[in-house]
Amino acid sequence: MRRDFALPDVGEGLEEATVVDWLVAEGDEVTLNQPVCLIETAKAEVELPSPYAGQVTALMCSRGDTLRVGETLMSFELSEPRAATAAPVEAGDERQPLLVGYGVEKDAPAAPRARAWRRASARGDGDAVTPEAGIRSDSSEGFPARPLAAPPVRRLAKDLGVDLSSVSGSGPDGHVLREDVRAAASPSNPGPGAPYPGPSAAGPAGTPRPGSVVEVRGTRLKVAQKMVASRSTIPEATCAVWVDFSSLLALQDAVRASLEDPAVSSTITPFSIVVRLAVLALWANPILNSSYDEPAGLIRVHPGIDLGIATNTAKGLLVPVLRQAQERTTLELAGEISRLTQAAREGGLAPDELRGSTFTISNFGSLGLDDGIPVINYPEAAILGVGAIRERPVVVDGLLVARSTAKLVCSFDHRVCDGAEAGRFLRMLQQLIEEPERALFRV
Repeated sequence: MRRDFALPDVGEGLEEATVVDWLVAEGDEVTLNQPVCLIETAKAEVELPSPYAGQVTALMCSRGDTLRVGETLMSFELSEPRAATAAPVEAGDERQPLLVGYGVEKDAPAAPRARAWRRASARGDGDAVTPEAGIRSDSSEGFPARPLAAPPVRRLAKDLGVDLSSVSGSGPDGHVLREDVRAAASPSNPGPGAPYPGPSAAGPAGTPRPGSVVEVRGTRLKVAQKMVASRSTIPEATCAVWVDFSSLLALQDAVRASLEDPAVSSTITPFSIVVRLAVLALWANPILNSSYDEPAGLIRVHPGIDLGIATNTAKGLLVPVLRQAQERTTLELAGEISRLTQAAREGGLAPDELRGSTFTISNFGSLGLDDGIPVINYPEAAILGVGAIRERPVVVDGLLVARSTAKLVCSFDHRVCDGAEAGRFLRMLQQLIEEPERALFRV
């Protein structure tokens, strides 16, 4: 019995996705929920499991092809009459969306992950097929086995210019881990695909080479569309203030000294404390934590603060979302910021972690920049930018002294609030940073 597998809606409301890699080839026997391909949406990379048990009869697209939700990815010849079928579709729904993970019976054993059959390929057992379509592990045929690595690790290797086939995996069954990739990408071993070493040093991971052409798709396309929507829709205004960070840096040192776990202590950074204080200032000035509903002529003030953390990655700007920030302690916020930003840079975020922010903070100071005008993350009403903390000359009590200062910049939607309201938020945040005891700091 033949069945088609259509590109599913992976639960984030996106309309299309790009096939990054096939994990099976035509003629392969697959089990229910076995990963069959890796797709990239505008939010993240996702492994798609098979909704059927049977033989792959056709792959309907190639790597790099972009499909809309509902278009056929591949076809199967079912091995059992009771193989999983798609969920019922209501009349009039032409897309017939399939949900990842459907079709598993409650008492059915867990389907094996790709590890077992990839392991067989790496050992060279017979004609075992690797996830790379058409590439077999039989060295006598001249085809190398595909290195064992999870999709986020492959993405990291690509971004760092590391050839995975030259890396010895330290994980189970020889799997290449993130640490292996980073070690291979060290300055003493930059790898064959490392960025061109210019007059200074090798450029950051993912930097295009001179004369290259960069395809705008997936995450980069989504960012471009949101920036256009922001600048063409929102009447944006900006206010800024210089802030003395001396007391905050002293507080950071005290908090770090009070924590016994170095892994936890390292998450307490000036930025994580600023995030905590910004949440307090935002909670007291909720108009900035809102969105403008133009068709309805309404300003919708959000009930909670889902904080977007603008993060620079090799794939472009990503904004992972820290949910319900107003309910978290400083340690919880710091730990979650560390986890989200690391996962964003390594391609390990779930789609749900990249949508639904209500207010965004951009730490352009981490790039060494003193000043900048952040673009509002549409459809939010405001964004906060934090510049680099440096020792600068300031006047204190009539004397010129050196203090650790940084510039805070707030861009806001002038349809939602005016300069006075945005200014109140920014001045309150300034006071909390310069006198952090006002925040009744608790970890």
